[in-house]
Amino acid sequence: MDEKTTIRLSGALHGKAGINSMKDKLDEAWNSGAEHLAVDLSAVTEMDFDAMTTLLSARNKFTGAGGKMIFQSVPPGISRMAELFKIQMDVGG
Repeated sequence: MDEKTTIRLSGALHGKAGINSMKDKLDEAWNSGAEHLAVDLSAVTEMDFDAMTTLLSARNKFTGAGGKMIFQSVPPGISRMAELFKIQMDVGG
């Protein structure tokens, strides 16, 4: 089993530039062979639905390959948005 890889996202995750930056970090973790990914959201100031969908697609990619992706330090606003859209975020420490 590989060790957990952690990436830290920050700033506003919306619009093409924000989402592409996030995708680059997620793809880098995937391409490095990470099986267990923790995504630290503590420094994220804004996130739109498209960004949330991108994160969930990445989580499905990791879990579909037998890995795991969890979210750490989820800001209250993002947590509320996930609840509003009935999105289950696997939160870990």
